[in-house]
Amino acid sequence: MKEFDVDKASGFKTTTYRQLSLYLDIMYEIHYNSNAEWGTGIMMDEPWCLFYRSVARRSDIMSKPVFITVWLLCMILSAGIGDALAEPINVCGIICDTQAVSIDLGENLVEDIQQLVQALDQMPNLTQVDMYNSKLNKENMAYLSERYPNITFGWTIHIWEHVIRTDQTAFSTLHGSSPNPPHTEKDFDVLKYCKKLKALDLGHNWIDDISFLNDLPDLEVLILGRNQIHDISPIANLHHLVYLELFSNHIKDVSPLAGLTSLRDLNLSNNPILDLSPLMDMKWLDRLWLGKFMNYPEEQKKEILAALPDCEFFWDWGPTAGTWREHPHYFALYDFFRTTVYVPFEE
Repeated sequence: MKEFDVDKASGFKTTTYRQLSLYLDIMYEIHYNSNAEWGTGIMMDEPWCLFYRSVARRSDIMSKPVFITVWLLCMILSAGIGDALAEPINVCGIICDTQAVSIDLGENLVEDIQQLVQALDQMPNLTQVDMYNSKLNKENMAYLSERYPNITFGWTIHIWEHVIRTDQTAFSTLHGSSPNPPHTEKDFDVLKYCKKLKALDLGHNWIDDISFLNDLPDLEVLILGRNQIHDISPIANLHHLVYLELFSNHIKDVSPLAGLTSLRDLNLSNNPILDLSPLMDMKWLDRLWLGKFMNYPEEQKKEILAALPDCEFFWDWGPTAGTWREHPHYFALYDFFRTTVYVPFEE
């Protein structure tokens, strides 16, 4: 049966002709056979309701066909009337349509957060607001994010000396060769606003708690070498990971990695790992660096070598020694961290 869409006109869901006819019958009976105000519980401020009240109700008696015709006509016209009545709005110096889906504030600065809120409250269709030139603090970003959960904000975030846009796909603190002081996990909780991140390098910091990774489920490259990490359980949810560096931490339990079937490069060197058995079923690995820190018994080495016959191993000193930084993947990640644009590894 053909459907009639009255969503935009009256707020009611799409219905069939039969359902619409039943609805009109009810409205007609309410109008003429009830003492209650017609339309009680319905949006009486809608343009079609106002038009009906000012014109149609002037007649003491209206035949059912005429009633239905007027009612339908008012609903259909109201879509255009509503849009026509919508006035442009000033959003921090930018004139915008209140029905806009996305806005870009460009070089305009947001100096009054409440003024911005008042404007956004009048734009119900917004899904994207870009304001990269405005430097918001953590409190304001948290406030806007919570108040408008259906809006994606384009922000420029400052993490001490580092700068990251929320639309970036790759980010690195580059502390391996930088004289800048390392950071703790508290500095990186703002990364939850960077929903497009695919590659993240936070190596050579003082990170202990990595629960902030729960907000970055699409990561494909993750570097956390030389930190203070004990618990890696949040990594278990990063099912898209292809490349992972966790060398020189305090990791004893590697079982959270067992289900990461996309993982190809794994560096666990210089960690006090007590049990290698969770790694033995990871037959999809191409490279596994374990180093000499634990001096694993020869029998345990033979067991994992037999379990992963197609994997390249490294058992010696130096977390990135051997061929780790001679692989094409290393040169690729160097490029996308430098450009901040992630490019998937070539097969």
